[in-house]
Amino acid sequence: MLQFNGLKIKGFKELIQAGGILFLASIFANICFLLFWLFMVRRLSSVEYGVLNTLFSLLMILLLPTSTIQTVITKFVSQFYALRDFVGIKYFTIHFAKRISLADVLFLALFIIISPALGSFLKIPINLIIVTGIILFISIISPLTLGILQGAQRFLSLSVNIIIGSFLRLILAVSLVFVGFKVMGALVGVALSTGLALIISFFQIPQEILEARGNSSKQIRIDSVYQYSLPVFFSLLGWLVLTNIDVILVKHYFLPIEAGFYSVAQMVGKIILFLPSIISVVLFPKMSEATVKQRQVLPLLKKGLILTAFLCITASIFCILYPNLVLKILTRKQDWESIKLVPFFCIAMTFYALVNQFIFYNLAIQSYRFTIYILIASLLQIGLISLFHPNLAAVLFSLILCSALLFVLGFFELVITQKK
Repeated sequence: MLQFNGLKIKGFKELIQAGGILFLASIFANICFLLFWLFMVRRLSSVEYGVLNTLFSLLMILLLPTSTIQTVITKFVSQFYALRDFVGIKYFTIHFAKRISLADVLFLALFIIISPALGSFLKIPINLIIVTGIILFISIISPLTLGILQGAQRFLSLSVNIIIGSFLRLILAVSLVFVGFKVMGALVGVALSTGLALIISFFQIPQEILEARGNSSKQIRIDSVYQYSLPVFFSLLGWLVLTNIDVILVKHYFLPIEAGFYSVAQMVGKIILFLPSIISVVLFPKMSEATVKQRQVLPLLKKGLILTAFLCITASIFCILYPNLVLKILTRKQDWESIKLVPFFCIAMTFYALVNQFIFYNLAIQSYRFTIYILIASLLQIGLISLFHPNLAAVLFSLILCSALLFVLGFFELVITQKK
């Protein structure tokens, strides 16, 4: 059989077939995501776009609980599902639904209390901060149902939800901005689409789980779930800080127009980072299932790294060679300050996309030393940007340094894990 870098081509075919519908949904979601930002970057002024981009970066970091919840639920649902234990899945998710709902209410109350201080730090009106909090409130519930779908490898249902949510976000947000609501319209559109997608997801839960009765065949200690949640939380916290904190710090340290230039250039970085994100969505439940069945997980990681590298490097080469053309097509803005930042974003985001594969591999096999590396790198990046920011390029040098360092440490940790 034909080989590629020691891996059978058949393996790639099976991977693509297993998540084929999810890949198609991801393409659609990527298009909607791209159109959303293309419209915003063209319709809003550079300053307004900088505000919206900063709020979305803040959202990504504050949505850490949702990423943690979905990752944990996916992990344990995939283990229950491997044993066809639908009762265990039902008990497990109901247990966490009660606690997450209570925490969600408390989180919203706390966010409203601190919103004046947050608005002052970011130089953003408080009403926009509060609407951002409402988006957070709705989003924290979503991982309960999406985690079930992902863990049970119901990629068709998950894909439908992704398609509907992406389409609604595009239509509602664009419509509200078009009629003149600007940044507020974009945020309200996101809030409405997130809520509608959540409602739909409840009707997508598999019937065998909803109708499950009796006792679970696999007893699981709840404290072990919380113990697993900690490394997941800190891994994703570090990841979100690494890929979003730069926008927030630039908004704080630089003039609004400079933050706008940075956000326009980051449009390219978002695409580079988002291109291979679906690979982790497909591979993580498969790696978790392989772990519980004591099968080899490393071949899955290799496939993920190769596909990620191919997508990111191909896109980066084009963007580095033609940054002016890329920005003109994407944003209709050709400010020299933005153009000269594009190559740096391509390099940093390519490394971070590869690092993302290492994160989910280590979480799947429950090896947590890489989590420490992620946290150290995130603190290092914050420190470097805070101390050394004479210009926007210096900020991106900090990103490249931290992302390259983590990539090397990822391979180092992989070698250690395999020896064990």
